[in-house]
Amino acid sequence: MRVTRISPVAALALFTGAALAATAPTSASAATPNTSTPPSTMYVAKSANCSDHSASSGSTAAPFCTIGAALVVVDPGQTISVAAGDYPETLNLTRSGTPTAPIVITGVADWQGSLPSLNPATRGAVVANGVHDVVLQNFQLNRASQDQWSQAVELTDSSDVTLQGDSLYDYALGAGGDATPGIVVSGGTGISLLRDTIRYFAAGVQVTGGATGTRLSNSFIYNSSADAVSVSGATGTVISNDTLLNGCGASVSASGGAAGTTVANTIAVPAQDGTWYCAKGVQPTGIAVAADSTSGSTADYNIVHAAAGDLPYQWGGANYSDLASFQAIGQGAHDIAADPLVEPRLGTPEVGSPAIDSADADVPGAMDPDLYGNPRVDDPLVPDTGTGAVTYVDRGAVELQDPVTVSALNLPQQAPVGHAITATATVANDTWQEPLTYTFDFGDGTPPVQSSSPSVQHTYAGPLSAPRVLTAQVTVTTPPGRSSRTTRVITVNPDWPLQPAMSIGSPDAPVNVNVDTSASRDGWQITSRQVDYGDGSPTDTFASVDGHAYQKPGTYVVTLDETDAAGKTATVTQKVTVGQQYVALAPTRVLDTRIGLGAPKRTLAAGTSMNLTLGRTDTDNVWNPASDYVPLGATSVVLNVTVVNPAHAGYLTVYPYGSAVPNASTVNYAAHQTVSNLVTVPLSADGKVSIAGNSSTDVVADVQGYYATRNYVLGYGTLVGTAPTRILDTRIGFGGYSYQGTELRLPLTGRVSMPADAVAAVLDVTVANPGSTGFVTAYPAGRARPTASNLNFAKGETTTSQVVVQLGTNGSIMLGDGWTRYPLVADLVGYYVPMQGAQAWSAMPMAQVRPLFTTAPTRILDTRTTTGVTKPAPIGPGGVLRVQVTGVDGLPQGLTYALVNLTAPNTTTSGYLTAYADGASRSGTSNLTLTPGQTTSNLVLIPVGADGAVDIFNHSNGTDVIADVEGYYVD
Repeated sequence: MRVTRISPVAALALFTGAALAATAPTSASAATPNTSTPPSTMYVAKSANCSDHSASSGSTAAPFCTIGAALVVVDPGQTISVAAGDYPETLNLTRSGTPTAPIVITGVADWQGSLPSLNPATRGAVVANGVHDVVLQNFQLNRASQDQWSQAVELTDSSDVTLQGDSLYDYALGAGGDATPGIVVSGGTGISLLRDTIRYFAAGVQVTGGATGTRLSNSFIYNSSADAVSVSGATGTVISNDTLLNGCGASVSASGGAAGTTVANTIAVPAQDGTWYCAKGVQPTGIAVAADSTSGSTADYNIVHAAAGDLPYQWGGANYSDLASFQAIGQGAHDIAADPLVEPRLGTPEVGSPAIDSADADVPGAMDPDLYGNPRVDDPLVPDTGTGAVTYVDRGAVELQDPVTVSALNLPQQAPVGHAITATATVANDTWQEPLTYTFDFGDGTPPVQSSSPSVQHTYAGPLSAPRVLTAQVTVTTPPGRSSRTTRVITVNPDWPLQPAMSIGSPDAPVNVNVDTSASRDGWQITSRQVDYGDGSPTDTFASVDGHAYQKPGTYVVTLDETDAAGKTATVTQKVTVGQQYVALAPTRVLDTRIGLGAPKRTLAAGTSMNLTLGRTDTDNVWNPASDYVPLGATSVVLNVTVVNPAHAGYLTVYPYGSAVPNASTVNYAAHQTVSNLVTVPLSADGKVSIAGNSSTDVVADVQGYYATRNYVLGYGTLVGTAPTRILDTRIGFGGYSYQGTELRLPLTGRVSMPADAVAAVLDVTVANPGSTGFVTAYPAGRARPTASNLNFAKGETTTSQVVVQLGTNGSIMLGDGWTRYPLVADLVGYYVPMQGAQAWSAMPMAQVRPLFTTAPTRILDTRTTTGVTKPAPIGPGGVLRVQVTGVDGLPQGLTYALVNLTAPNTTTSGYLTAYADGASRSGTSNLTLTPGQTTSNLVLIPVGADGAVDIFNHSNGTDVIADVEGYYVD
């Protein structure tokens, strides 16, 4: 037989949710009798409002706290209803009912199916002596240890007492010589033990002391270390439709003059000889009737399955090792010697079990409900081989039921009011093919709908102003009344039309997007979503959580098509621009021709170019930001390029490696002038840029950050431009002071609306009329000052340079060189915020993402020629020149910012230039400082007007201006 021993805790979990007692017992004798008119039901519950001593004790409002308190006042015909909970007390049954008005003590399971649990510290859980007409049902009786008490239930000299639906459990396992029985019936008459489960007791049931007419029916006894059922000196005992598994002694033992014992319709499977919890020398036996007990005793319609070494039968002192020899003495004519095929934890017959439809229906208890209260039913797939009033009763404690269950309730996830929907129940295991009844409850308060069809229609009534979430339910019932049910949640909506909506975000890499359609609205369930990303890639059939990766930067039209359960379709589109985004680094020197860093140790000769490799990989092909400049595969780099003490005037041009030298300049310088400028330049595929000069000079370059389209590291920032805002002027103490020998710490986040999560700042930094030559280094607070510079200046020379600086501790940066004091002015023109939130997968809405498109330097203005103007002429004093950006040399429409290198060649007077969006108000800040007799330049981030143009204001006596676009931003 396929039965295995199950751990006690696992077995208990299958039958009950009750736990061990945690409170002390209350003495029943302390109860105050209820002197009012006796109610038909008294209540017991472990609740906050329970009381054993109130005049209203036993009511629903004030239940008894202990069962014992109710037992001392109960009268015939009353019911004691006991709520689930732990009751550490012995039930002393001292009061009796009458044949027409029994006392009923019933346990009530909680919503989890747990029964009230009796866990007394001493003696048994139930003790009855000389009582009659009492019913005890639906309790969990637990024994925690071998020295706790001797048996669970003691019924002595009592009559017409019924225990039914109770579950007895011995945690002590009945091993090691412990002979604790579960139920002991001593004397008395008419005791009925019905639908009880007894596990792990040494003996399941003992009937002794001259008891007569005891009946054990439809009960399940499992893992007994002695006899499962022992009848000694008791007569007329009926053992019918029981399942007795894994007993070490006899499954049924009758001795001591136990005449008239009937064993019928019972499944007996003794433990295999040598089982660990069986004492040595004990012979596992199926049915054993001693010679003094054979008179009037019968055994028939049983299934006895004895393992090798076990004995199926003992009768009249003789052993019978097989069924045929037992039948030869006139017993067991319809017994079966085979594996009963029952599930060992629940006792349920499996498909193919010989127990099905083969019992004697006329045996007492055969037509009663089974162990689980199920009725007797006919399995249409098995021939009826039983006998009696009906021929389809199963042997053992459990009647196999129609296995059909309802597996699903199919209906729309959401539906609008006023429209009919179809609800369909799906059943599983419908092998019996019985006519089923379907009862649908749609959860809206309308009466349930009963149908013989698995599908019905329903219309939810309106109107509704907001969605309602309801739980619909279907119950499937077989003809004998067995049912199963399942539920389904449905959202009932107002009668909305289909309104598709999508938001597009960038979840990780700068050219990756995801589409969120959760804001789409429809009364019906949306059944199909098609997302076309506008780049020719296959259409997604859903809004992808993982997102979509564009293969190249650009502007695309994303199209969302949605279809709902009613067949309606609708479309919405949205433009999205993707491109490279910025990663700020602490300034790092990558080129110094004076010492041979990044290039040979020699000056850049006039009319020549040098190549600078910036994209690096480690030997393990993994980019390491601590040792490499920018990752191989980055698309552009931001450099601060410095010309050091040239012998003659000239200019440098930084441009993409592999392309022709453009007609543009990056750094303009006079003889013996050390000057720097910021440049953003595209990188070649192998991570290189080129630097050309028209005059011999040493060159220094410091990397400030890079742009990329792939997700190399977290920390991508997207630009947020601001109106130029002054945040530092040490000349007046605004924002801080400059001291000799120190650097200035400048907090940025939290100022002028810069958020706390900003990663870098874009500043125009000016040294105003310094007292000596020097340089300024801008770097993250909390880091060591790097060997790098952002702005170089000469004594008395007011110089401006744009700086892109990574933010450090507490959103601050450091400015200075560590030993020189000079006046500093700084204007904030923008900042970068991270594209990811605290988690890498949190997406920034694409409306907030502003990618940079870099180009080879493109000249859009040179007032010395007709580039950008109708005729050559400098900008006059106080003059404003409108300069068209979009449409020039392929620069596209829709620009929001332009990255422009402004140059003022050979100025004759001091002053400054301010660049701003055409049509906007001019700020009071400067972008380029003019120095007489010098050519000055500065990389400037300029907002572009709606007409695609910028304005340049001249605050000097007049100057020529050159403008070279290095990149642009598109929203």
